[in-house]
Amino acid sequence: MKKKVFNLMTLGFWKSYLIHMRPYLFFISGFAGMSGIALTKANLDLNFWIVLIPFFLSYGFGQALTDCFQIDTDKISSPYRPLSQGIIRRIDVLGVSGVGLVVCILILCWFNPYNLIFGILSFGGLATYSYIKRHFWALGPAYNSLIVS
Repeated sequence: MKKKVFNLMTLGFWKSYLIHMRPYLFFISGFAGMSGIALTKANLDLNFWIVLIPFFLSYGFGQALTDCFQIDTDKISSPYRPLSQGIIRRIDVLGVSGVGLVVCILILCWFNPYNLIFGILSFGGLATYSYIKRHFWALGPAYNSLIVS
């Protein structure tokens, strides 16, 4: 029996995509961003609430993006993930993750144009993380921490 593959425009896709984002980890990037804001002594105005969006969501978009490049290993270690099960398409997850990360970068650039440099570096790091982890396994943890920082 062939599995149903959820279309990008269905609730089933978005529920499945959320699993790849790992919402329980949003607080890692969210609180890191909030810590940076605390160091600037910025006001808690509307701008604060706007930048919380990319701070909290960027980690999730990055998780989903890297999952696209390690489906084979996730079939063994995380068979419950929708990409491993084949119920959502890799191209859809790549698209949503890419657009999500670009929107996060643009929001942060609105407040400081220098964020474009760090956004591009982070996006490139996420896109190459699985390759580095597979081919230079000893560098994997250091490369991951460099991307996250």
